[in-house]
Amino acid sequence: MAPQMAIPQAFREQEEMGPGERTTGPQQPGDPHLRAVREVAGYHVQAEDGEIGHIEDLIADDESWVVRYLDVDTRNWLPGKHVLTAPQWVESVSWDDRHVYAALDKERLESAPEYRPGIAIRPKGEAHP
Repeated sequence: MAPQMAIPQAFREQEEMGPGERTTGPQQPGDPHLRAVREVAGYHVQAEDGEIGHIEDLIADDESWVVRYLDVDTRNWLPGKHVLTAPQWVESVSWDDRHVYAALDKERLESAPEYRPGIAIRPKGEAHP
């Protein structure tokens, strides 16, 4: 069984703050957690040895609403594909520069399991029809 994937510290801090304490951009009405998801989509992913792509989406458990995976589009680096990466692989997030810094190199990120929308994801991160 795969270990439970935790939300990176940068995301946890956002969740722990009250609505008046957020300083990551213009305040918008609505749920601050949903605003954070919209904010992160499109952020560039920086591996230890260079940029590899961008965050396309966050994938949450539909029962617990815990972020389980980041959908990283690697087409910025190679012909590419979408890969599932674990939130714990995120070392830091630069809200100002719109970058997510991964604690892995490009090769490890590129070899992560491929994400194909519409195909269920098994708990171990393996897709099945």
